[in-house]
Amino acid sequence: MDLNAAGGSGWTSMGVAKLIIDATMPLVLLILGVLLNKRTKNLENAIWASQKRTEWMQNLFSKTSDPLNQLYCCYNYVGNYTEISPPEIINLKRLLDREILGNRLLLGDAVLKNTIR
Repeated sequence: MDLNAAGGSGWTSMGVAKLIIDATMPLVLLILGVLLNKRTKNLENAIWASQKRTEWMQNLFSKTSDPLNQLYCCYNYVGNYTEISPPEIINLKRLLDREILGNRLLLGDAVLKNTIR
């Protein structure tokens, strides 16, 4: 039966709902795509920052591990402490102070309290 011939408008509530869904689906998919893309970019940036921090920490460790070990040997009278002269000990301490204090904002207070005494 033709609704237009019978005097009806031809639009049912089901037809209107289907038209609205069909019209808004591309917009919803676009919004979801943009949000997913933004979330992915944020995750990539967080991974990159974590990798850079790890590289920075490895670099700092490679600069400070040997002087820290030598100072530890001198303060605890172990290892090769007899081979290190007092001026060398002072220079080691100054080197460590420069490295640690130069990076104090990134290291935090706990590291400073334990290394700079």
